[in-house]
Amino acid sequence: MTETKKCQRCGTVIGDAYSTDYYAYIRMKYCPECKKTVTNMQAAERMKKFRYKNRMMNKAMKDRVQLLEEENELLRKRIVQLREMNVI
Repeated sequence: MTETKKCQRCGTVIGDAYSTDYYAYIRMKYCPECKKTVTNMQAAERMKKFRYKNRMMNKAMKDRVQLLEEENELLRKRIVQLREMNVI
């Protein structure tokens, strides 16, 4: 196990195995400045995927609604035809 840990982005020393809590030490990956940047990049990527997924779901829902509206229009026309023939 290494005694010092360096930031994965910029390479600055961020911790020492003997001066910090062990569990905090093993979780550290980035210095405080890089951590903010990485967190923002991860959030942006997460939101990009979320928006894409929502866009696809909304498109599918819109297509389904359009098909149902067309079906309803055909059924209305059929009902009108049956009424004209005095079946209903």
